[in-house]
Amino acid sequence: MSMKISGKTRVAGVIGYPIAHTASPAMHNAAYEHLNLDAIYVPFEVKPEQLGAAIEGIRTLGLMGVNVTIPHKEAVIPFLDRLDISAQRAGAVNTIINQNGQLIGHNTDGSGWSMGFKNTLPNADLTKVVLLGAGGAGSAIAHAALRMGVKQLVVVDTDPKRCENLVADLNGLSRTAGVRAGQRLKLTGEVETPSKTSTKNVKEETPETYTVKSGDSLGNIANRYH
Repeated sequence: MSMKISGKTRVAGVIGYPIAHTASPAMHNAAYEHLNLDAIYVPFEVKPEQLGAAIEGIRTLGLMGVNVTIPHKEAVIPFLDRLDISAQRAGAVNTIINQNGQLIGHNTDGSGWSMGFKNTLPNADLTKVVLLGAGGAGSAIAHAALRMGVKQLVVVDTDPKRCENLVADLNGLSRTAGVRAGQRLKLTGEVETPSKTSTKNVKEETPETYTVKSGDSLGNIANRYH
């Protein structure tokens, strides 16, 4: 890839911690070159205690904007001027656009997942869906799943409190779907039954066990609990 940097080159990037592993610069810079845009995309490693200063730097340096990845998707919200509807629904931000000095938070996790899901599994049974992860991306995907017509959504996460908070938020928004917290997912691949399970609009059931084995693919997990 040959890239010419000029005094007019626009700058965008991605913030996270850690960030050295990201593949985003390769993808975005290839797209910029293909579209013949005078722009460059770079990674910025931002520690949690530096987040406020980093966000102000977007405005000060005149960046086009940045993508946001872990652990900043939720923590970044207080530093922004406003959120669009996608970020408001998800309670998380994965994209910040600098619009004439106004920093606007967006979330494309849900719409991106929904588009990929529909293209890959157009005839999938949406009666019952298990969501692994209740963080920023998980929240966005959960909202997108309900908008797609999921009837029962079971949310599991390594953090029971985060899981219960997302379930409460989703149940407050949906009057037709049943959303509840499942077992606490362990990184070792085992699960525990929490002391309290949040349930709404679904009958009480014997808790399922969702075991994720080391090296499991998403296809294996889906087939196991289909």
